[in-house]
Amino acid sequence: MRGFPISRATGRGGRWVYTLYVGGEHPFIHALDTVGRTSLCLDLPKGAARRAWNSRLAIRGASIHVLYRNRVIASAARRPQEASSGGGPPWAVAILLASGLIAAAGVRRVLVANRPG
Repeated sequence: MRGFPISRATGRGGRWVYTLYVGGEHPFIHALDTVGRTSLCLDLPKGAARRAWNSRLAIRGASIHVLYRNRVIASAARRPQEASSGGGPPWAVAILLASGLIAAAGVRRVLVANRPG
């Protein structure tokens, strides 16, 4: 996990904290469950990665959005059904199926869905 924190958004109640990182191998959102003490990295797709330095995070309903000039360029499901520690999140498959996310190389890393436009 390398990069510079560019933007942060906190879910209602403060349980989930999302931070957009850029400047490492590729930009990503770090999703931290402060109660369950687990985290998940959401990789940004290449199209959104080009604009990540000038983007910010916003929580809207059940989604976390990456905004560039107030336009959604990527989004992901915001709240998993349950947290996990150890070998990987048991809810990853459900999130991938429900929200259209695509799995990346590791179990704990997923690619955030691209938004057209």
